[in-house]
Amino acid sequence: MTESCQQRDLIRSGWFIAMWGWTAAAIAGQIVWPAANVWFSVALLLAWAAFCGFNARRCGRLHCYFTPPVLLLGALAILLLHFHLADFSGHWINLFLLTGVAFSCLAEIVFGRYFPRGQRPPEESTRDLRRHP
Repeated sequence: MTESCQQRDLIRSGWFIAMWGWTAAAIAGQIVWPAANVWFSVALLLAWAAFCGFNARRCGRLHCYFTPPVLLLGALAILLLHFHLADFSGHWINLFLLTGVAFSCLAEIVFGRYFPRGQRPPEESTRDLRRHP
């Protein structure tokens, strides 16, 4: 879209690298301390949901509009499963997360990388309701 969207995109910043560092640390934490696996997973999903939500607001990255709800629902499903409030396999959570993130990234391929925020349609296509055709 515009250069300003690309400049504001957090994926092109040190924050994105820091998030992947946090991801690597959380995965290492799950290996070292398996009892906290649930909490590492939930914290990681919440952190990525916040990052993507902030990035969507900041630069209009299209997949960042769809990814936070998917990640939040994944975190909720993990907690429901952990506290035995739901009866389904953890594999369904993984499938849901992978499918949701894949479709949100596919949306960028189909519709473009940035959501056209603040753009108005051309004046020719807008109708003035006071005028008669």
